[in-house]
Amino acid sequence: MVEYIEPAAALSAESLLTVKHDDSGSVKRHLLQRTTKRVPSADSTAGLRRITVNLTVVADPLFTDTEVSEETDILLAGAAVANFVKNFMNSLT
Repeated sequence: MVEYIEPAAALSAESLLTVKHDDSGSVKRHLLQRTTKRVPSADSTAGLRRITVNLTVVADPLFTDTEVSEETDILLAGAAVANFVKNFMNSLT
């Protein structure tokens, strides 16, 4: 596991990037995670609150990097659609 303090983040954000790789056994697992603490805009008196966002890929080692990349690209393209995150967070499809 490798952890990075995000250099571009404000010091008050307590931002952390984590990268994990596990190639053991019958699957390959890869994680990219960003965890940050910020003050919610809905309640500035709430103090710092945590947000964690993950990108996890789990694949059979028989798949090539290209095949895994194709599947990841489809998901990322969907997430790039306007209002995706807003709708996702409100349980809309």
